[in-house]
Amino acid sequence: MNKQLIDLFIKNAIAEDVGDGDHTSLSTIAAGTQGKA
Repeated sequence: MNKQLIDLFIKNAIAEDVGDGDHTSLSTIAAGTQGKA
């Protein structure tokens, strides 16, 4: 893979999470769910 493709991949992954939230988490974890570490 070239550096430009890797940079684009990372940029798009961050944009998804920063934008309107992580789509996977939003669709699989019920609203109001709290976790603990």
